[in-house]
Amino acid sequence: MSFMQGPGTNILLLASMICSAGVAGATCTGPQAMVEKLRAEPTTENAIALGSWFASNKQFDCAVETFRAAEKADPQSAQLHYLEGLAVAGSGRPQSAIEPLQDAVRLQPDVIPPHLLLATLFEQAGQHEQADEQWKQALAIDPQSEPALEAFSSALLARNDFVDVIGLLHHAPRTEGVTLRLASALQALNYLDGASDVLTEAMKLAPDSLPLANAEAAILIRKRSYLEAVKLLGYMSAQHPDDRGAQLQFLRILVLTQHNDIARPIGLKLLAQTPRDPEVLYLNGVLDYAVGNYADAKAHLEEAVSQVPDFFYSRYYLGVVLVHFREWKEAREHLEKAIALGDGEGKVHYELGMALHGLGENGKANDEFK
Repeated sequence: MSFMQGPGTNILLLASMICSAGVAGATCTGPQAMVEKLRAEPTTENAIALGSWFASNKQFDCAVETFRAAEKADPQSAQLHYLEGLAVAGSGRPQSAIEPLQDAVRLQPDVIPPHLLLATLFEQAGQHEQADEQWKQALAIDPQSEPALEAFSSALLARNDFVDVIGLLHHAPRTEGVTLRLASALQALNYLDGASDVLTEAMKLAPDSLPLANAEAAILIRKRSYLEAVKLLGYMSAQHPDDRGAQLQFLRILVLTQHNDIARPIGLKLLAQTPRDPEVLYLNGVLDYAVGNYADAKAHLEEAVSQVPDFFYSRYYLGVVLVHFREWKEAREHLEKAIALGDGEGKVHYELGMALHGLGENGKANDEFK
């Protein structure tokens, strides 16, 4: 249901307030035609048009003045109160927006948008009970409301209330946004098969959805079903040949599964498109190393590290390449940094041991080999 203009607009009262509201003042630079139309026909509809223009052009104070002037003439207009709340929130005063939004809900309780905005403001303020009540009221109006389901479940996810997310969304329509949130909650509780089931169901309705495919691929990787992930992301890459995200996702899984021959042309294409992208540089560096292009691997990985110094894998592979070149000191630096970033796998310690051995620090090297 859309907002309806309140009945019995007091035209004379609204007209008397146009100048006092500062609508045409020096600080409010609205379109002259709109300002003149509001003066000639001071209706709620015309006030909404001008106030909305102010808001869309980020002149929020002017929008608030316009809506409040119109409210004095038409105090029963729920739409005016809602738009005032929007403008006040847009001006950076979220708590001050709550009162006009509550007025909008009181005047027209069966409209969803004011409930959603109120819930969002309450959630941002940490008032979770009040937020939940507004989302529940929105869902009482329309239990299938996708905006309400997405907003409510997003808030619950942020609070780690995974069980409540599942309860809320289990029987909801398998739209993209709703399904992604339900799958996220199921994964958080380690229900990987359940998450995969809901994603598969949703993909039957939207077979070319990249977000759904990426979420399903992430589950397949967690389950170590690598070939299935390669097949899925390869299909999405073919369906979206001009989508950089789809190509990058396919490149990631190909590098992970060492499908180097397939990965190589994709990596080079992405590198030509975005030559300073740290992840593209890193992935190409790994491919270079895998096929024996050590000089290119070094150059790409050094650039990747310079862009993002705290990414473990760039540091690790650069250290490996430097060990190959017998640049022991630099290799040690990068491998120790990789370990400091939180990975204690044996392969890192082995490569560090090689670097230490090259530096003549055999005791420390033996400790790393152990």
